[in-house]
This record gives sequence, structure tokens and C-alpha cells, in this order.
Amino acid sequence: MIKLCHDIAFLIVVKVIALNVLFGQIIDTFASLRDDKAAIDDDIKNKCFICSITKMQFEKHSEGGMERHIKKDHNMWDYVYYIVHLKSKPTSDLTGTESYILENFIEREIIWIPRMKALCLEGIDLGGDEPSDNNDIEYRFLFMKWNKHIKSIEKSVDTLLEKITKKELEEEEK
Repeated sequence: MIKLCHDIAFLIVVKVIALNVLFGQIIDTFASLRDDKAAIDDDIKNKCFICSITKMQFEKHSEGGMERHIKKDHNMWDYVYYIVHLKSKPTSDLTGTESYILENFIEREIIWIPRMKALCLEGIDLGGDEPSDNNDIEYRFLFMKWNKHIKSIEKSVDTLLEKITKKELEEEEK
């Protein structure tokens, strides 16, 4: 009888601890995802999609502000249409610039996109926070690391669920 009580108490404690660890990981992951989504939403509202210059810079130094800049200077759909135009144009008819842009697009390089540059802000010092190629590499590395971390959490969750299910089946058999 004592052994039975001990076994039951042990299983209950192990399940509680395992479930708390599992729920803690899930809650932390969702909190991290929520924070990432908030940062992305903030970027969408307050930065140009093409050049990454902040809304405050446009409001401060440009006539018409960010709204005019996004509609006239850096309309993302103009870039999409341009890529479609380049892809549909015969390669023998491409100019040097068009060939360069199409080649970079195919290789998934973004060097041809104006970063921290806008004609309406030409000659204005934006504070020297221009992103570098090192930042691109860091962002790619962080993305890969984050993706790896999520996969490891998924594996841990699957393993814990399998163990819990196995213990429950063993318990039911007794």
C-alpha cells in the first residue's frame, strides 16, 4: 500500500513538473512571438519598406512627409512591377543597370535596393545609422538561430508529450 501511494505521488509530482516546464516553454515562446510581431508592426507603421528611413525623418525634413514618400518615391508595387518587367524582357534587350538588378534579384541580393537613401532627403544627414552588410549577415544568422531554437522547442514538446502519453498508458494498464 505504501509503495502504491509512493508511486502515485511520484507520478503526480513528475507530471506536474513536466507540464509546468512544458507550459513555461510554450508561454515564453508565445511572449517572444508577440514581442516580435509588435516590433514588426512598429516597423511597418514607422519605416519606409524600401529604404528603412523612419517616419520621423520624413516628417521633419521632407515636404509631404512619409505618406508622399511612400506613394511617390518608394512605392513597393513599383518595384514589383519593375521586376516583372525585367523578367518578361528578353535578356538581350536589357541595359547594364537592368541586367545588374535582375541578376541581384535572382541571386536574392538586396544591394540594388536603396537603403537609407531617398531623393527627397538628399543632402540631409540622417544620423549615420545606415545599415551595413554586416547587419544583413547578423540578421540572417539571428534568423537561422531563432529558427533552430523553435525547432528544438518543438522537438522537446513532442518528446515530453510522448513521455506523458506513455506514462499514462502504463498507468492505465496497471
